[in-house]
Amino acid sequence: MRRTTKEAKKNKKVSKNLIIISIILLIISLLIKKTMAIRTILYLLSLVVLVIGIKYKRKKFKDAFFIFIVAFAAYIILDGIIVVTFKRIPIFSYNIITTGKTRVYNSIGVRVWQCDKDNYKDLVVDPFYNKGYICDVDEIDPIQSNSFLNSVIENYDEYKNTYVKITGKISKKNGQNSIEMQPYTTTDITVNGYVTFADNITLRILFKQSEPLLDQYDVYDEITVVGIIKNMEQSHNKYVVYMYDTKISSNINLNDYKITTVNSNKCTLSDAIYSNEKNILYKYCLEDIIVSFGEDNQYELATALSSNKITIRDLYYGAKEETNEEDGTIIYRLDNYSLLICDSNKSNKIVIGNAKMKFSDINCD
Repeated sequence: MRRTTKEAKKNKKVSKNLIIISIILLIISLLIKKTMAIRTILYLLSLVVLVIGIKYKRKKFKDAFFIFIVAFAAYIILDGIIVVTFKRIPIFSYNIITTGKTRVYNSIGVRVWQCDKDNYKDLVVDPFYNKGYICDVDEIDPIQSNSFLNSVIENYDEYKNTYVKITGKISKKNGQNSIEMQPYTTTDITVNGYVTFADNITLRILFKQSEPLLDQYDVYDEITVVGIIKNMEQSHNKYVVYMYDTKISSNINLNDYKITTVNSNKCTLSDAIYSNEKNILYKYCLEDIIVSFGEDNQYELATALSSNKITIRDLYYGAKEETNEEDGTIIYRLDNYSLLICDSNKSNKIVIGNAKMKFSDINCD
């Protein structure tokens, strides 16, 4: 009986010491900031020592195995709490993705972005993977969508589980949640819309949350996005590649636009090209009216107005004003076109014409 009591006290003391050692190993592993192998080894060794310490007095394997599973789950939860609370790199990262200077650690229930893989201070923690691409997109070289999609099988194998930047034209848009790109061919006409999309290969680009910036873009617009290539579906010789965690890296500056016109030999009033609740817009003596936002996005005037990229008021902003005292009609003069607005009490007609358009050319009745 004395020996048994003595042995029990000894086992209790050994168990206590092992638990203390496991806690010390755990603390050391948590104090290490960098992603070192020794950190994971210490963490796992702490777990093993803890299980041995708890079960030191009893030798039943199934009990030890059960305690190990419970303790392992508790360690994972603890790892997540430490990551979120103190912005640390997770010890249990089941997947690490490196793109340029960026490194992304995917752990259970939490993801950590290290935008500079040599800097362990400015980490961004993403609980439950709620955010899209976070880091600077300028460091990633863009790939043209045609180049990526025309060799889709080879490129999918190369870029799978990698963050890539892709530039191309939108072939389909689903509100603020997703867009699609397909290979396309262009003509000499560069106005948006004059491309032909192939329908056998599609890059489906999904956003983590609703993306308000998509309101600036329409089908045929050129856009640049960054995201991770995850999976590919194939059915009846058609391929769909999926991009997740997407971030838009391009920008259409709606305040910086240019309007160019091409004069027509026939100076007649056209059919209505655009209307809203207050106005109906016609063109006179003009063949084409193009609105340009930068070099890549050009629109026919009707398209730019209907998609709210510009307004009627934008057409005569900063123009020289002339008023017809007889009927209240106003002409706004710009360098390459004129805009005539009839008296709203008499007519809702607005006419965009060449720079030489006169009051007498248009009947407001």
